[in-house]
Amino acid sequence: MPCYDVECPECSNRFEVIEPIDTPSPRACPQCGGEARRIISSSGCFTGNNDAAWVRSVTEVVAKGSDADTHDRRFLKSGKTKADLKAWMKAKGLRHLEPGEPLKPKGPDMSNAADKIMRMRRDRGRIEIHTR
Repeated sequence: MPCYDVECPECSNRFEVIEPIDTPSPRACPQCGGEARRIISSSGCFTGNNDAAWVRSVTEVVAKGSDADTHDRRFLKSGKTKADLKAWMKAKGLRHLEPGEPLKPKGPDMSNAADKIMRMRRDRGRIEIHTR
């Protein structure tokens, strides 16, 4: 059964009642006997500082401090809506991955670097490192 907040207009007494939804609204106030009525109240759960999960995940990867550019700072200041996220992604040249699309690794492909180095050593009998 739901819990309702009730207030008596005569004595300003507020109290909670647990009752079925179809219970009539006027009821006797336990303090003065006046007609108490249900009032609209907020739930006991405060979510004012709880951002959506996507906001937290994006703000973790947005550049901060001296690395942040104008778009990053604007997003960190106001990035609470999907429109802010879309504007930031467009400004940074980013897009969402398509379903099944693999993540692309950052940096050069190093998958065959060890094989290439060993081949060079075997061919020359030594390893040479060239700097540019």
